Amino acid sequence: MTGNPPSRVLVLRTSRFVVAAIARVRRDWPAATLCVIHQAGSEAELDEAGIPASGRIQLPAGTRITAGSVLASSWGRRARQWRPDAVVLQWWTPSGRGHEAVDRAALLLQPRGFHVVLDGGERVWVSWKGRVWRPIAVAGRRVLGITLIAAVAVLSVALWPATVWYQSRERRRLRRAV
Repeated sequence: MTGNPPSRVLVLRTSRFVVAAIARVRRDWPAATLCVIHQAGSEAELDEAGIPASGRIQLPAGTRITAGSVLASSWGRRARQWRPDAVVLQWWTPSGRGHEAVDRAALLLQPRGFHVVLDGGERVWVSWKGRVWRPIAVAGRRVLGITLIAAVAVLSVALWPATVWYQSRERRRLRRAV
């Protein structure tokens, strides 16, 4: 992401290293106002990071951060109304595998894309194209593979009678030749 630094940053607590993510946001954008969406029980982490109660949106117990929950919940409505300039979440792996549900939620909150802070503290920009088109491409490859397997199976079944007929004709020809 290029341009002006964001003035409103929403951090989705998606891991136990949210404090590192908050520290990275404060280092990269010191003038930004922060708001953190968090699960119950992570208040000590947010106290440690210096996030005031006014900068917190607590999820109900057992709630997962998904696109559906962002659209259908009071906390999701509060987050959308806050209108963040940037969304930050944490990934355990650089590939982001396993974080697809929260990624879609982040894209609802900021359609351009979002920032990811990795366990080591690195911050990475993830565009909407990278998270929307990647699953489509993977699904497309799977569909292509399944289609090829199905085509081979259908052709095998369709050509079986002709193969049997040609084999029996060849056996009859060889018997007559002897």
